This record gives sequence, C-alpha cells and structure tokens, in this order.
Amino acid sequence: MLTIAYTGSLYRGKSDAAPLCALNELASNGQIDKEYVRFAYGRSSAIFQQEAERYTMRTAIIDHGLVSRPEALKIQARSHILFLASWNSSGQEDSHRKLMEYMMMGKPLIAVVSGTRPEVKCGPLSSAAI
Repeated sequence: MLTIAYTGSLYRGKSDAAPLCALNELASNGQIDKEYVRFAYGRSSAIFQQEAERYTMRTAIIDHGLVSRPEALKIQARSHILFLASWNSSGQEDSHRKLMEYMMMGKPLIAVVSGTRPEVKCGPLSSAAI
C-alpha cells in the first residue's frame, strides 16, 4: 500500500488537491490499482472531501480529522510521500512553513503551487535552493 499524506489546510481558490485528480487518472487508465493507494489527510475539510468526490477518490481517503502537531508528524512519518498544496499570488504568498516541516521528514515530496506569480519564494530561501 502506497500512502500519500497531507497534514495542512486547503484554502478554496488558493491551494489545490491535484494529486487526487492525477491518482484518479492513473486508476482510470489502469496504471495503478485504486485499492493500492491511500491519501491520508490530517485536517478534516469539506473542501478536501469535495475534491475527493469530484475525482472519485473517496475510497482512497483516510480522513484523520483535525489532529495535533505531534499526531500530524506521526501521520507524515508513517506515509511514503508527503503532499504540499500552496499558493503564490501577489500580496497572498504562503509562508511555506509546512514545506520546512516536511523537509525534516526526509521523505519524497509532491508540491503543487498555484497562483499568479511565476516564482516561488520561501522566506530566506529562493526557489533555486529548493
């Protein structure tokens, strides 16, 4: 079983649950078995549930509900891949704190950054450093 974890918040119009779409497409094309993949979500959200329904991935979701930071770290540690949904629009940059948290896990990371600005800036780090 392959587990992808997201332990952050989704914000309508800012962050995107695109991996659910990608997983659905791979399953529809017979490239993966839907029963083999699980998406562990550590913050119950109507937005996330709607995205799961939209991409017919509801059965692949493990919704842990709202979790404490220690529990979020445990979910991340048990997962194979970590997912980050972020945004980068003028005047609405994400702080990317979750990126720093994920990096300390030493796991593969899938990041989807939406928004209107072409470059990503993470505090003192530049996109080239990432």
